[in-house]
Order: sequence, then C-alpha cells, then structure tokens
Amino acid sequence: MPVRSARRVSVALLLVAATLGAYFVGSQANAASSLPADKMTATASNTKVQGPNTDQILMSAKMKTSTPADLVLQVTAECTILSQITNMGSTTQSYIATVELWIEIDGRPVPVVPPASGSGASSGGPASDDNGRVVFCNREFTRTTVYDSQNESIKDVQNTEQANAFNWVAMNVGNGVHEIVVKAHFTDTNGADTFAHGVVDKRSLNVNVTNYLIAQQP
Repeated sequence: MPVRSARRVSVALLLVAATLGAYFVGSQANAASSLPADKMTATASNTKVQGPNTDQILMSAKMKTSTPADLVLQVTAECTILSQITNMGSTTQSYIATVELWIEIDGRPVPVVPPASGSGASSGGPASDDNGRVVFCNREFTRTTVYDSQNESIKDVQNTEQANAFNWVAMNVGNGVHEIVVKAHFTDTNGADTFAHGVVDKRSLNVNVTNYLIAQQP
C-alpha cells in the first residue's frame, strides 16, 4: 500500500509584540509638560498577537527636541522564533521566518544610513533603497525524509531566543514635539506541514542627541 502523507492546514504565523507597559525617562522640558526633552528611554514587555506578513507597533512615545539636532536611536529586544516541521513518509518540508524592526519619526522611517544631504527622517525620509529595516530574527530550515516502510515520520520542534540591538541615526530633526514609533514585520514562507511563530518580548528604546559623522567607506 502506498504511503499517504498526512496533510495539515497551515497554522497562521503570529507576530508577537508588546504594546503595553511603556514608560519614559528623560529630561523635563518645563513644569507644564511631562514629555522628555533631548533624551528618552522607553521599555515594554507585554505581548500582542498579530497575523502573518503584517506590520506591528512595538512601542510608541513622544519627546521634545529643544533645537534642531541629530538623534541616535537604539533598540534592544529579545527576539524568538518558535517553529515546528513534520515529515510523513518520503517528503521535503521547509520554512523561512524573519522578524524585521525599524523606527519611524513623525510617520517617516529612519534610514540605516542617513542620506548625504543631511535630511533626516522628519524632513524627507530615507532614500528609496533604504527603508531602515533591520533583521532581528531569521531562520531557514529544510528537512527531507526518505522511508521505504509505511507509517514512519520525523518531527522537529525548535525554540530559540536571543537579545539583539541596533542603532539608527536621524539627522537634523527639527525642534518641537516628535512621535517616535518602533515597528516590526514578520515574514514567513511556510509549507503545508510547518508553522513558525515570531515573538518579540522585552525591549527598550533609547534616544539621545548626537553629532553624526559620515564614516569613510573602505
């Protein structure tokens, strides 16, 4: 009797990200406002489930800049991909799962490399080839099984977690109140008998004034 491969309905991939519990630490602009000025720290840890191939807000905060300045923005995060792959009989199953993070200031992405013109995220955004997205989690897995007898299978379960960090620079951010948003995107290409969950857990955002210097490329 031929081997019949058990088929499963693909489990929807989830982007797990926290949006609650954020708090801010920074210099106070004046007694009439609680917004931090020129520097800020935000943290979050609660979780929220999000569908696959969609964007998710991880943190959102507002801060003031007293004068036009360059800002360095650092995001740290625990990033996890929980995955499962099942082969029945002689089959090949695979998946690719990626979690990307980026920062937006006043609705515009902050590029990884600021444009040479010096226009920051608040005054034109990044170049078309630099959307500011950085990979915090990435995994590609393929398993091939070959069996001559019936009713044999291999099943793998994987769960890894790591803490990552990255710095972005926004140049010439004008003085005033700015909204800073950290976002994530979870991408998947699952097979019929595989699934993966992307998880962003504890994380922090630090913003400070800096003087950006364009490095000489080797």
